[in-house]
Amino acid sequence: MRERLSFHCYKSCQFLGINFYTCFLGRFAGEEVRKEVWLGGLFGIEKRLDPPRGKRMKKFYIASCPIWEWGKQAGYKTYSVLSKEVLRSSLLSSMLNKYRFQLTGADHIYLLNSNLGELYLFLSCFLLAMMKRDNVQKPVFVTDRKYHFALFRLLIPQAKTIKIDKVISEVVDKHFVFEGIPCTILYTSSFFIDSWKKLLKGQGNFFDSLSQEVGLAPSELELNPVRFSETLRRKVHQVIGDLHLNLERLIFLAPEANSCRSLHKKEVFELVKNLKEKGWSIFLNTAKSDMQNIVPGMVSSPLSVDEAIYLASLSKHIIAVRSGLLDALVHLPVTIHVINTPMKGLHAYIPSDLVAKGWDLNTVAFKKAHIFPYIYTQDIISQILSHID
Repeated sequence: MRERLSFHCYKSCQFLGINFYTCFLGRFAGEEVRKEVWLGGLFGIEKRLDPPRGKRMKKFYIASCPIWEWGKQAGYKTYSVLSKEVLRSSLLSSMLNKYRFQLTGADHIYLLNSNLGELYLFLSCFLLAMMKRDNVQKPVFVTDRKYHFALFRLLIPQAKTIKIDKVISEVVDKHFVFEGIPCTILYTSSFFIDSWKKLLKGQGNFFDSLSQEVGLAPSELELNPVRFSETLRRKVHQVIGDLHLNLERLIFLAPEANSCRSLHKKEVFELVKNLKEKGWSIFLNTAKSDMQNIVPGMVSSPLSVDEAIYLASLSKHIIAVRSGLLDALVHLPVTIHVINTPMKGLHAYIPSDLVAKGWDLNTVAFKKAHIFPYIYTQDIISQILSHID
C-alpha cells in the first residue's frame, strides 16, 4: 500500500485575518518534508530531506505551479525549470576533477564511505584479495574523513591517499568509471541501510555482509597485518612512561563510543575499582574529562587511532563496548572482552542480543582469538571480573 503524504501545521502567522505565513511538516516514504506557504498559497517553498540516502530537494512554486527546483540525489546535482530538468552534474566527478593530477597513473580508485570498523576490515581482510582478483597494481584511496589516515599509516603506509570533501556517502553506484579509471565505493549508504534491516531481523552477520558486498568468499580472504612504525612506537612508549603504566598488568579500557551506548559512570567506577584492587594498571581510552576523573589515580591521554591500537596491542586484556574500534583490535594477540551494549540504528537502538549476534567478533578473526562476549545486563561488571584474575 502506497504511503500517503500527510502534513501537520508547525507554525502560522496571520495579519488582519489573512494567513501571511504557514509552515507544514510531514513525512513521506522516509523523507522529511517541510512546506512553507506565503500569502495564502500565492507562493511557497517545499524542502525534502532523506539523510541516509543522501537525498535533498528544494522546490519554489507560484500558485501551486513549480517554477524552479534544485536537488541532490544518487550522487548527482540537478536543476529544473517548470518541472523540466535543465542541468545534471555528478558530485563525485566534479570533486575528483580537482585531483586529476594526483590520480594520474592509477589503475583503480577506492572511495571509502566507511567508519572505523568497516575501513579496518576492508584494508586488513579484503583489500589484498580484491587487488589480486581485479589485477590492481597502482590503487589510489580517496576518503572524506580525516581519521582514516591513522589506519592508512598502519595498513597501507606506502599507498597514495587523497582527502576530499564529504560527498562519497551521496553516491549510490558502487562501481563506476572516472576518466577511464575503474572506481569502487566501500560502501554505499544503501548497503548499510539494507544490512541493518536484515540484522534487525536476526539474519546473518555484518562481516559476512561486508565480504559478500565485495564479492569475496571466506576462502579468498587474505590478512594484511598492521605495521607499527618506530615513530609510533616511541611516541606511545613515551605516554606509557609519563603515565607510569605497568605493561605486565595492563588493561586497555574503552567504555564509550559514538556508535553504541556507553557504560554508565557508576559501572566504570565499579569495574576500575575492582581491577585496581586486583593489581591491574588501567588505561582509559576516552575523550571525556569527567570520565577520566571518575576514579582516583585513573590515567588517560589523548591518542590517535593508530596510537590507541598500538597501546592496546601491549595490554593483557582489552575491555570495550562493541564499537568499530574493536574490529581494529580483533587480530591483536590480546584477550578481548566485548560488551554488547545497544547500538545506534537508523531510527532506534538495536538491542544487545541482536548486536551480539549480528556483530559477533568471532566472525571477524581468521584464527579464533580469546574473545569473551557479554550481553549488556545489570550484572555486566561482575561477569567481566569473573574472567580476569
